[in-house]
Amino acid sequence: MSASDSGSFATVVDDLAQLKKLIAKIVPACQRPGLIIFLYGDLGVGKTELVRLWLELEHCHDTVSSPSFPVVNTYTFGEREACHIDCYRISSSSELTHLDVSFYIQHADITFVEWPEHGMQDLVKADLHIHLSMPEQETSSRHIRLDTTDDELKSVLCLCGLT
Repeated sequence: MSASDSGSFATVVDDLAQLKKLIAKIVPACQRPGLIIFLYGDLGVGKTELVRLWLELEHCHDTVSSPSFPVVNTYTFGEREACHIDCYRISSSSELTHLDVSFYIQHADITFVEWPEHGMQDLVKADLHIHLSMPEQETSSRHIRLDTTDDELKSVLCLCGLT
């Protein structure tokens, strides 16, 4: 994985096992309450799979599924709660306000937002941005870029060996 002083970390994973190993390095750095993670990538690139693997590493035993139709899914594991929001079908931040997504975010220890560019970026600031993409000729590998402007998170990610 490569990194820069700007808080941008990039790598390529060849399969789900490597993705899970990468997430296992990130999870310990992301234990503070109220963490917000924006997930970017085309349909089918693995945003929900990343959330599923992350929550599995957090010992969440709930079935993680795409919240495309309900817009919000919540998961409880131990004393912690995760909120998973999918903004794909959302057209504006006012629609998210009407759905009262801020209630879920305020009560979650960690919030994952798919398609944040569909209105969520206007409502909250993310602590971590995770960009996923697939090379055209490969179907199992993923390019992953993590971006943060949070100095504490940037330092912890570096200490976790993500440089």
